[in-house]
Amino acid sequence: MTDSDFAALEIAAGLDPYDSEREPWRQPLTELLLPSTVVRRNKLDISLGYCNEIQPSRLRSLGPAVEIRVNSPGELIEFLTLDAEDGRVHFVNHLPIQGEEDKREWEYVCFARKGEWTIFCSVFSTSLAFNPLFGDGKRRRLCSGGTRIIGKKELQDALHGTLASPFEELEQALRMGLDLSEAMTEKNLSNGFNVGGSKTLVYVERISQASGQEAHIPTERSREFARFMAEFHNSILQSLPLFIGTGSDLNFKAHYYDFCSRISPSYVGNPKAAKRWGREAALDTTEPTAKGVMACIDAVSSYLGLEGTDQSILIKGVGGIGSRVTRYYVEQGWRVFVTDTDPARIDEMVRTFGERIVPVDEDNWMSVGSAAIFSPNSSSGSLTAENLPKLKALGVRAVIGGENNIRARGVDEESVYRDTGILTFADFLLNGGGAWIVDAEMVERPAQDVEDWIKSYQIPTLLKTIELAEASGRSQSPESIFIEFIRRKVKELVA
Repeated sequence: MTDSDFAALEIAAGLDPYDSEREPWRQPLTELLLPSTVVRRNKLDISLGYCNEIQPSRLRSLGPAVEIRVNSPGELIEFLTLDAEDGRVHFVNHLPIQGEEDKREWEYVCFARKGEWTIFCSVFSTSLAFNPLFGDGKRRRLCSGGTRIIGKKELQDALHGTLASPFEELEQALRMGLDLSEAMTEKNLSNGFNVGGSKTLVYVERISQASGQEAHIPTERSREFARFMAEFHNSILQSLPLFIGTGSDLNFKAHYYDFCSRISPSYVGNPKAAKRWGREAALDTTEPTAKGVMACIDAVSSYLGLEGTDQSILIKGVGGIGSRVTRYYVEQGWRVFVTDTDPARIDEMVRTFGERIVPVDEDNWMSVGSAAIFSPNSSSGSLTAENLPKLKALGVRAVIGGENNIRARGVDEESVYRDTGILTFADFLLNGGGAWIVDAEMVERPAQDVEDWIKSYQIPTLLKTIELAEASGRSQSPESIFIEFIRRKVKELVA
C-alpha cells in the first residue's frame, strides 16, 4: 500500500492526511523500519562510565562457572538433575534446539541449583550488543531481560497442561526461559538498542505457605535467596564475556532488588539499585510498559472505529500493568471487565472501582456478553485453543496486553487472524516500554525518551502491521509480519 493509498483511506474516513496538528503516530509509514537508534555493527569503542568502575574479581560470587557440553534442553536437565554440584554455576556455550522447521541456537545458557531453587539464565544472542570496557580491562557484551520467579502451578497454567515429573517441570521451566530470552533479543532491537536478549528464570520446586497464602520465597529467607541470585549473576560476569542486566518480572519483589544490588551491579530498572553502581534509572518500569499498552489500545481502537457501547475491554490479570489499564479505561468511560486467577486482586479492584468494573470468573467469560478488546496481562499463554472460540463469540476484534508469549503452544498467530479476524500483535512491540527503560539505563540514554519511542515508533509501526496484514488477504497476521521483520533484521545485522 502506497502513501497515496493510505491518504485516500484517511480522506474516506473523514480525516485530513496532511493535518500537521495530529499525533505523530497518525503519519503514514511507507514500510516497516527499525528505530533510527539501532547501530549496524558492534560498538567496540563504547566505554560506559559506570563499567570502568566495576571490578568483577572483587564481587561476591559462586565461584568460576563450569562449562558443560550438551546437545538439547533434555540433556541439560539430565545433567542438572543427576550431575550438577549444588551451589555451582554451570554454563553451556551454544545450546541448540531442533524445531519442526528450523534449528535455533542460544548463545549461552547458565544455571545453578540450591535446594528447591533452580536458576536458569538464557542468552539468545549478543552479536549486536555494545562492548563496554570494565574495570579489569576486559570488554563484555551487554544483554538484558527480567527475572521471573515461578512455581509448578504457574508453569502449568502457562502451558495449560499437567506436568508429571520434576524432570518435566525443570525442562519446561528452561524452555520458557529460552523462549523469553529470544523475545527479549527481538524486543531490545525493536526498542532501538544494540543490547542482547536474556532472561533469568527461577523455578521454585516447593512453594511455602505464609499466612494462608502461597509464597514463592518465605520472608525470612529473602536475604538468602537474594544472595544466591546476586552471586549467580556475578559468577557469569567474572567467567563469561557478558554483562547481564536483569530487572523485574513476574514475582520479582522490590526487596529482592535491594538485597541483590548491594552485592551485584546486574540489577537494573530500579533507582536505588542504579545509584549504588553509578547509574541512573527511571522511578518505575511498569508505568512506561502500561503507557505503551494503553497507547496501542487507543490507536487500534481508533483504527477500528470503536465508539460508544463498542468501547469495551476484557482485562485478564490485574497486577502492575493490568491494574493501570483497568484504571485508565474506567476513567475513559469504557465497559471494563476484569478476570484474574488470584481472587485477592479481583477483590482489590472491586474495592477501588466498585460498580464501574465487572469482575468475571476465569471459567465464565461468556457472561461478559461482548467485548471488543481482550487485554492479557498475566504470565503467558492467555490465548488458548479453548478460549479463542469464546473470544470470537464475544466479538473481540484485537488482543492487546502487556503479556509475554500471549499465545499458548499450538495456537498459530496466522490461523487466529485468518479464521477469526482477531488482530494479534508481537508482544515485544506491545510491552516494550519497560525494557526500553532498562536498556536506556545500561547505555546511559535519557529515560524520558521512551515517550518519543511510543509516539514515533511503537504506534505507527503497530498500525502499519495491520495495513500489511489486510493487504495480504489474511495470509499473514500483524503479529507474524512484525516477528518475521525483526527476525530477518536480526539475521541481517548479525551477518
